[in-house]
Parts: sequence; structure tokens; C-alpha cells
Amino acid sequence: MEPGKYHVALNSRDGTKIIIRAIRPEDGDSLREQFALLSRESVRFRFHGLRGSPSEREAIYFSEIDFVQHVALVATLSTGPEQIVGGCRYIILDASKGERADIAFLVLDEYQGRGIGSLLLQHLARIGKSQGVREFQADVLIDNNRMLGVFERSGFPIRRSTELGVVRLLLTIT
Repeated sequence: MEPGKYHVALNSRDGTKIIIRAIRPEDGDSLREQFALLSRESVRFRFHGLRGSPSEREAIYFSEIDFVQHVALVATLSTGPEQIVGGCRYIILDASKGERADIAFLVLDEYQGRGIGSLLLQHLARIGKSQGVREFQADVLIDNNRMLGVFERSGFPIRRSTELGVVRLLLTIT
């Protein structure tokens, strides 16, 4: 399936019906609205510090992507009006090789612990593999136990190092 048209319906660990799909340009406003629902801790874990709501320019950057060097998926509830409850992305680190990509995840607080991050990782890896990515790199704050757990339970071989309170994980996805 073409990454920019990715779409799959499934159930999270607790049975929540979700859709994982490619992000679309019209998701920018929804991303900004969902940001307001995040706890300070979730913002700190995702951005490694506190910050304000994404600007309109940042929302465009996060939602209008090429699906080659920058790939992003969102998880939405499949019942009722569409609501984005999580998302993930990778950005190729060395465009000349394209084998390693930096990854990031965010799941709304009330949907954390349901396996949505793990599902997003699986589907992001599926797309990455199809595009020649061999390794994901993630920088996770040392006290972000939930995200570290997602990676540890992924089944992917992991190399890790820690520096200044940040754990760098290299996941081999091929």
C-alpha cells in the first residue's frame, strides 16, 4: 500500500476500535486542538520540555508531509466523529542513504496504556521497511517508562545508550 494512502482498522489491546491512517493536510487543525488536551507530563515526554501549542506553521509542518523523507500516521477512533487519539512519525536522518530514521510518538493521556503506541510502531515499521529504512532511532527521556516499554515489547532488536537523562534507542526493523 502506498504510504500516503495507508489505512487499516483494528482494535487496541482493550478492544477500542481504531483506525491507523496516513496523516492528511486537513489534520493540522485537529492536531492543534488535541495538543490542548495533553498533560504537562505528556508534552514534556514528547518534546523533552514544556512548550506551547503548535503554531499554525508547525501544524502545517506536522501534517503536510511527503511520505518519502517524512512519514506520519495517526490513530483515530473508528466510532463516532473522527477524533485523533495518537500519532507517530519518522524523518529520514541521512537522505543520501535513507536507512535510519528518527521516530516520535504521542498518544492522548486518556488513551495511553491501551497499546495504541505499540500498534502505531508496528505500522510505522511496516511502512519504513517497504521504503528501505533499516533502523529507527528514538530519543526518550529516562523517566518515560511507558514509551520505553513500548520499544522494549516491540520485538525489534534494540541497542541503547544513555546520556544526560535521555535514552537513545536504535531499533533494527529489518
